[in-house]
Amino acid sequence: TTPSLGVKAGNDYRFCVLLSPSGPYYSEGFNPIRLLLTEEFKRVPPKGVGQAKADGNYGASLRAGRRAGNFDAKQVLFLDVYNHHLEEAGAMNHYHVTRQEEVVIPQFTDTILESITSRSIIELRKRLGLHVKQENISAIDFLFGIASGRISEAGGLGTAAVVSPVGEYISDQGDIIRVGNGQVGPISRKMYRLLTGIQNGRFEAPEGWLFKVRRL
Repeated sequence: TTPSLGVKAGNDYRFCVLLSPSGPYYSEGFNPIRLLLTEEFKRVPPKGVGQAKADGNYGASLRAGRRAGNFDAKQVLFLDVYNHHLEEAGAMNHYHVTRQEEVVIPQFTDTILESITSRSIIELRKRLGLHVKQENISAIDFLFGIASGRISEAGGLGTAAVVSPVGEYISDQGDIIRVGNGQVGPISRKMYRLLTGIQNGRFEAPEGWLFKVRRL
């Protein structure tokens, strides 16, 4: 709110919190979506502000999202700039579930949003009865894991989408790889049910949960 024009940092700010109800993020509701796997688009470079929940980090995914629509996909599963590791599912954190019912979320870095939804899943892991871990996920290992059945579920974790299961991935060449049987898996359903249940008051939230704010 600094009264000036120019390319410089402001000295005065107004902090606002907007609360609004949200319907299903995708028209399919809580049903599997398709993601495009491509090396053409990159969401953010290293050493930038890719980890911040800022408008520009969402804007960078819009053109890629249009390309995904050409493949009947909802968004792009972004890779890092070296095409080695998985990063974001559009503007959501990606996750997958192994055959041993372990939930794997990419490690938070300067190119991956530190999602409050992912943080919630990590904090609720004991209540969910799941082992949740974060690591850098090799794109090749991920695709091989799906093909071999070692990975049974996958999806995105986001503020509005909450838990958004992925049923299949499609490449630029039109090759399709299906996750499990292509339907919503039991672990994804369990995570979605608990998170939305806490949001809607059906389940009790952990004590002081809503007031744990991490100072940046």
